[in-house]
Amino acid sequence: MGFLDRKYYIVLSLVKFRDNLGSGQGGFALLMVLFVVALLTILVTAFGSDTFSFVKRNRASTDSLEAEYAAQSGLALALSTLELPDDPSLPVRPWQILNSLPSLPIPGFAGELRAQIFDEGGKINLNSILSPQSGFSQIGAAGGIPPGSSIVGGDEQSATGSSPQNDISDFWKFAVAELFSNLGGGQGGSSLGRDSKRYAGSVSRDIVTLGGVVFSPQQQVAVLHDWIDSDVQAFSANNFPARGIEGSGNAAWFMNRPLSSLDELARVPGFTNEFLQRLSPYVRVGSSSDFRVNVNTAPPLVLQIIGFSQGEIRALLEKRAVQWLTAEELGALVQGAVNLSKITTVSSSNFKVIIRASSVSVTRWLEADCMVQSGFGRRIATVRKLRFY
Repeated sequence: MGFLDRKYYIVLSLVKFRDNLGSGQGGFALLMVLFVVALLTILVTAFGSDTFSFVKRNRASTDSLEAEYAAQSGLALALSTLELPDDPSLPVRPWQILNSLPSLPIPGFAGELRAQIFDEGGKINLNSILSPQSGFSQIGAAGGIPPGSSIVGGDEQSATGSSPQNDISDFWKFAVAELFSNLGGGQGGSSLGRDSKRYAGSVSRDIVTLGGVVFSPQQQVAVLHDWIDSDVQAFSANNFPARGIEGSGNAAWFMNRPLSSLDELARVPGFTNEFLQRLSPYVRVGSSSDFRVNVNTAPPLVLQIIGFSQGEIRALLEKRAVQWLTAEELGALVQGAVNLSKITTVSSSNFKVIIRASSVSVTRWLEADCMVQSGFGRRIATVRKLRFY
């Protein structure tokens, strides 16, 4: 029965009700009319509710799709900005200017679009603990000497008198262990305003997981090494005092490949979400051969750990606040420091791009890990990993 048919039926019922008032059938007709009116009210209400829900779902779907496409447009703009050549006369890079914009100008998008680009080159690459490269001087020894100003020059003997080794991965093992020592055990990150206690063979601050697993900073590095190396044996080295646990663990637990994201650290014993939050501003993941640290964006704690003195750090921070260091200026700064000259740089190839696209009813986030390389006379930016949420 159509809507008009229903109206016609109601009118006939009312007429019949009028004609039958005197015949004693008026009460029944009245009940029928009330029933039909109530039924029509329910049908109209349900139809209106379904229509409203459909419009609302369609609007949310349209807004979500629009925000996703806008976020992709923002990523394309960010990649184009990363490919622009640096101007040494300017105190900032082109991508830093993009970060300051309140909203990106994307034609046809009525919402708000923001982009943030982060230089990851100033962080320590955790996969560098696997990087075998010879020719590195006095990185550390079995006595547990971490990297620092006392060994940066590359001419001193270790505290135990043991002979030096020259694998760059050992330098980064000690560096990462010292970073863990500064951040682990429920302690906040150290600041340059105080002297941080260096780990030298004894547990300075333990790293405790929710499962009750406790590792000293150096053993935590050994456990991490087990997770990302290619063999199935527990890590052990003459030049590093800690030993891994792979030989005694379930083989299915170990990835046996380099880290592809920091999220994978949550699978390694000794790492909690709280500790990873404190660690993330100082570390990244990448190729094990990509171990250089960009001194123009490195946090002060990273500069301290890789061997810069307090005075050098203060001077470097003051300099890069006005204008970034050039390769020549960095060379003069690390002159005579053999190790520092091999692990530092003034540029980066790794960036993280975060896009927020907010439409009328939906907000979408895009996170991209990007690499910038030079080739054919220009810079080329590519996306290595893309995540929507």
